[in-house]
Formats: sequence, structure tokens, C-alpha cells
Amino acid sequence: MKRILVICAAVIIGAAPHALAATPADAVGALSSSGYYVEPGARSIDESALSGVVRDAGNAGSRFMVAILDEEPSGGATTFADGVLDLLGSGTIIVLTRDDLVGVASTEFPRSDLDDALDEADQRGGSDLQYVATFAAALTGATTSPQPASSSGGGSGLLVLLVLVGGLVAVVWFVVRRSKKSSERRAAAEMASARSEIAAQLDAMANDILDLADRVEVAGSGEAGDHYEAASATYTAASEDLERAMSLAELEAISDRLDEAIWQLDAAEALTEGRPVPPKPEKKEQARCFFDPTHRGPFEEAELRTSAGTKTVRVCARDAERLRRGSTPDPRMIDVGGRRVPAGSAPRSHGGLGMGAMDVVSILVGGMSQGVPTGWGSARRTGRGLPGRLAGRSGRPSRRTTSTPSRSRSSSRSRSSQPRARTGRRRRR
Repeated sequence: MKRILVICAAVIIGAAPHALAATPADAVGALSSSGYYVEPGARSIDESALSGVVRDAGNAGSRFMVAILDEEPSGGATTFADGVLDLLGSGTIIVLTRDDLVGVASTEFPRSDLDDALDEADQRGGSDLQYVATFAAALTGATTSPQPASSSGGGSGLLVLLVLVGGLVAVVWFVVRRSKKSSERRAAAEMASARSEIAAQLDAMANDILDLADRVEVAGSGEAGDHYEAASATYTAASEDLERAMSLAELEAISDRLDEAIWQLDAAEALTEGRPVPPKPEKKEQARCFFDPTHRGPFEEAELRTSAGTKTVRVCARDAERLRRGSTPDPRMIDVGGRRVPAGSAPRSHGGLGMGAMDVVSILVGGMSQGVPTGWGSARRTGRGLPGRLAGRSGRPSRRTTSTPSRSRSSSRSRSSQPRARTGRRRRR
């Protein structure tokens, strides 16, 4: 009877229409939060063990992600992987389908490393979980490699199993404890780095506010004064919030205030010079210079062309003029997880513009375009010194200049400087 019911169920399922293939947008939520996505209907996989593989690769320094799909996605597994990185900005993702298609995309590793890791996974074989674990270990140096479950009918086998489980529990406890401490140290270092960058940007804003004070007073424009006072108040609130911030989300909110204050200063300066007030940007819309968020206005709109499409950004007048002359402005480099990232790509929690990893092809401004190298590479720091943030009377900042530290160039190429690499194949069993 049970066999008949199973056959009937199989017939009904087989007759049912296929669901639409998953898209990167369907998977990006789970990938962003847990690091893996298993499409409903896909081959069974131990998600707890899969989560462990993702975690261990993360401990090895990679933003590693896995997608297990029921059927081939539109454009293939590699296109699916590339689409995920378009949405998330950075990381490494491997995609497996029921038909044994494999696609990989990465902003952390070159294609040669990806192909070598896939060769290792093909050579060792095994289940989807073992394949992913072997690939992750070969690529990132992660130490875990799940073993297939085994069964034993004898009492001696059970005893051995209990001993092994006990030893495994002890090892896991030790590893988890050490991993937790390591994660806490990394989180604290990341918070300190992000806080330091936003503090530096607030210091630069303090100078801008002070430099504009006399011009606003001489102009005698009530509207200019209102915008100036609003910028001073926004600056003061952001400085106070920075002292209390305990999370990256709070730092991101402060970064939003920087955009607001930049527009308020730009509006005040425009009125003192008899220019119209620039349009107020929408919430979370980029209002600072694409190359360096500390640059003052006035700003111009520029068209940023990437392999993923075009985007309108703002650039300061000085950088716009450099583009017209055919030179590429040096981007401000921000420390994100120990890597130097251009301000446009850095997350907003770190004082960046939050645009994610970009393969910049050119920037068009005022009818002229300028090529920009992929990944931008390292850049020289230019501009004014960074003053201290000391609140003066009426909430206005006081100036305290310090020298800008010199930056040495690293001889080794960091993972974040890798252009996006893609590869794919049919899995060899």
C-alpha cells in the first residue's frame, strides 16, 4: 500500500508544472545573512554542515557563499554566481545545480585559483557537501572537510563511535571557543577602523565649516546663514553620536548625516556666490564626492560606466576638472577588514559610499570621458590635514590641524584588489 502511495505521489509531482528557475535576487537574502542558499526541491544537503563550511571559510578570511539549485538558472550557473556578486558587491560564491553544473565568481581570488580548487573537488568527488567543502578548503585554506556518515551493527562499532563523538565534541568546543574570541577581536578591530575613518571625515568637515564662516557672514544672506547653521548642527550631532556608537549600523547612520551636512554646506556656499541651491539628495543618496568624501563642493554629476551598467555619481569641481584634462583623480582609500578599498566601494558604515566592488570602465563628465583602471589599485592620499573635532561656541567646530601620515605601498597584492574572476564547468563524478 505504501509503495502504491509513493508511486502515485511521484506521478503527481512529475505531472506538476516546473517552478520558475531561481534568480540571484531570490538567493541574495539568504546568502547575505547565512552565507548559503538551498533552493526548494534541490538535492538534499546537510545545511548545518554546509553552514560550518561557510563559517570556516569566513574564519580563513573569505566572504564565502554557496548556492544549491534545483535546476539550471537562466544563463547558467556562472551567470547566476556573477549576478549574486552584482547585488552583494564582493565575495566568492560557488553554485551547484541538480544537473551537476558548477559556476563560480569571486572578487577575492584569480581564476587560476578557482580552477585549481575545482580540480581538487572533482578529483576527491563525493556528495555536494563534500564537493563544496573540498573546494572551500583548497581555495581558502579552511581546515574542515565533512566525512560521509557511516553505520555499524556491532556493539564495538557503537563504542568506537561514542569515543569519536566525545573527542569530536571536545575539539569542537575548543575550536568554537577560540573562534568566538577571534571573531570578537576582529569585530572590535573593524569597529575601531570604521570609527577612525568617520572621525577623520568629521575633522575635514570641521575645517570646511570654519572656512565658510566669514564668507557667510559677509554675504549677509539669511538663507545662506540658515543652511550654514544647519550644517553646524548636523556636524555637532554626528560628532556626539560617534562617541556613543557601538555598532556598524550606528556608524552607517552617522555616515548618512555626513551626506546631509555636505549638502547643507554646499547650499550655503552656493548662496554666498550667487549660485542656485543644488537639489537636495534623497535619503541615502550619494551627496559626497565619488573619489573622496572629504572634498568640498560645488559638485558636478558624472556618469560612471562599469561592466554591470551605468550609474550617476557626484564629483567635486576639482576632480571634474582633472577628468576633463584627461587624468584620473586618486580615490580616497578606506580600511575595510584590513584591506584598502576605494571610498566609492567601501561600505557606508566605514565612511564610504556603499557602491560595492566595481569594475570601473570610464567616467563621463562634461562631455569628456576618462578611463579608470579596474579595481583602481593603491592611491596617493592628497588634500588638507585632518583637524580635531572640538565643539566651539554655538555648536561650531574648532580647528586643530595635524599632519597626514605617509602611506607605504604594500609589495603584495591584496585579495580586494583582484578583478572579478569567473569560471564554470560540468562536475566530473
